[in-house]
Amino acid sequence: MKQSIRLLALASAMSLGAAAHAELSPVMTISAGGNLSHAGWELSNARGTANLVFDKTLVNAINLAGISIEAVAPATINAPKGATGRYTSISIGTTGGSASGYLDTSNMTVYGTAVATQGGGILRSYGDDDATNIGGFLAISNLRVDLTNKTTGTIYATVSGDHGVASGEIAMWNFAMANLSGPITFPAIEGTQTATNTITGLSITPQAFEIFATALGLNDFGRSSMAGIKTYGTINSVLSLDAKYVGTVPEPSTYALMGLVGLATAARRRRAA
Repeated sequence: MKQSIRLLALASAMSLGAAAHAELSPVMTISAGGNLSHAGWELSNARGTANLVFDKTLVNAINLAGISIEAVAPATINAPKGATGRYTSISIGTTGGSASGYLDTSNMTVYGTAVATQGGGILRSYGDDDATNIGGFLAISNLRVDLTNKTTGTIYATVSGDHGVASGEIAMWNFAMANLSGPITFPAIEGTQTATNTITGLSITPQAFEIFATALGLNDFGRSSMAGIKTYGTINSVLSLDAKYVGTVPEPSTYALMGLVGLATAARRRRAA
């Protein structure tokens, strides 16, 4: 019953005023395990995981260049090798870092704008193969998926590397928003809210391409092989948080009064007509 009254309160607010002049909250961010309060709502216990699965063509290029991979905590690496000592698949499992979004009071809907993860991986080359001239390394961590553009999403990452590659955040991959499956909007209702998403078709940005090639010491053959990679992989993610409405709820008698006022107003308009 309490839940029904709260939802009725939201519906009344929408019909009496919010629809007439919608208000968009500022973009807000909730960190993993953190809490956030806004407009009578409390969000808590944000948690999630994301798994970056390398495309087979990327795995082949890594094998060609004799590159190894290791985890950046708290991420984990799943990279089994076959009988020849080459990787058969590579994936990086990360934990949720934060989620960002805003509330539209005209329809009481939360719109997601970004999701960030913690951890990542380190790629190492050794300069003893056909694709590299010298050894090097590239660390990629703390992915941040930007969903603000309606047609193209961007995945940012913190990188550091060898051969003069400075530490910092760069735009790593782009993807068509049509390649994002799963919800990025949520109704403002109480309980546990969970979104399961998949992003496919990750294409590397020109800046990231140069950082990859430079940090890992790729030669012309290595660069050419890397240029032939059309998609770098898939991201599968699950994000959950708990929502609770703690705002002031009008008494039932208030709803009755609101109804009478509405009827009286309608009657006056009919007489005036």
